[in-house]
Amino acid sequence: MLAKPPRSAQADFSSSVAELNEALEGGYKENQDLIIDLMKGFAHGSMVVHWFIQNLCQSDYIRRMRGAQSFYLVDSKAFSMRLSLWFPDNKLPEKVAVRYDKYFSVGVLHNHNFDFFTVGVYGPGYTSDFYVNNEDLSKKEVGDVIDLEKAWSMKLAQGHSMYVPRGDQFHVQHAPDSMSMSLNVIPNQPRKPTDKQFIMKNDMKTIEHVVYPDSYKF
Repeated sequence: MLAKPPRSAQADFSSSVAELNEALEGGYKENQDLIIDLMKGFAHGSMVVHWFIQNLCQSDYIRRMRGAQSFYLVDSKAFSMRLSLWFPDNKLPEKVAVRYDKYFSVGVLHNHNFDFFTVGVYGPGYTSDFYVNNEDLSKKEVGDVIDLEKAWSMKLAQGHSMYVPRGDQFHVQHAPDSMSMSLNVIPNQPRKPTDKQFIMKNDMKTIEHVVYPDSYKF
């Protein structure tokens, strides 16, 4: 059970967002290491979790929910910030587990058509297996095959932060051992029609669905 949110949660969160915004306005690729360090700060003392609990009942934040898993906390000129919830599927009732597989981003191999930073802010974190390829993906469509090679695995535990580039880096996320939360910071960035997100079939090589950059807004 979480401790009572400290009175400083709101102030700490606002201050950290301001620092992050300044770093991103200076260029997220140029300040990549600094941004990763700043991201780790959001996990300190479960700051984001406490802030989220304090503000969750406000209708404005309820309207910012996207799908079954994510809440958008900040939308600034420089970036968007979303908090995602992750549950241990092996402990869910059967009916709930079916809905979990359908609506949550677990067990699905995919890439992203945008760059982002991520940090674990609560719990043991989900595990990701990363795959890479050396092909030109710009003309790939549904039914095409992508030759992927497993490269490494990592667990997004509380305080662990990393940069995830768009394009040829694929990953599949596995449910954590217990309730976890992650925070993503998505820099506002130009995207081209060739920046596609590929959702792969269970065979881990065939494209099942293509998401184009103009099909959704953060």
